[in-house]
Amino acid sequence: MPKRDVDRIFEHVHKLAERLTAGEENLGTSQMADHLRQSGIDPDALKKRFHEAAKAIAARERAAGRATPLGLQQAIEQTAPDNVVPCSQKAAERKMERWLERFGGGFAVPDELEMARAYRKSGDVSESEQAELDDLERKLKENIKKKHDRET
Repeated sequence: MPKRDVDRIFEHVHKLAERLTAGEENLGTSQMADHLRQSGIDPDALKKRFHEAAKAIAARERAAGRATPLGLQQAIEQTAPDNVVPCSQKAAERKMERWLERFGGGFAVPDELEMARAYRKSGDVSESEQAELDDLERKLKENIKKKHDRET
């Protein structure tokens, strides 16, 4: 395939990716995790897979007699499970800061839920809409409970 065709295809894919991800850089961690869950991706499983893959790459680098790149070390530290002790004082401090940020972060109720509650209280809700709202409320409570259980 000629280089100009490859460049044109790459440019087209790049434009599509930009349109699909517009505004996502402004999302918080929990919002991004919610988006991933809605698309069928488990962020916790993804983080675990990434961590394991990064550790495997680091092990291959060490086996080949090369130093593990700093970026790879940082990725391993940042994606490590909470029960893994960091390798240095500085890494432990960064991990504690991230943990405190999550712990101290406020809980924001989605706008849609507030509108749904107001609509439900109006009494103009069909049975199917009532079931959908009940399901939404149940899922929200489950997510809050899961998040609370992970952080404690």
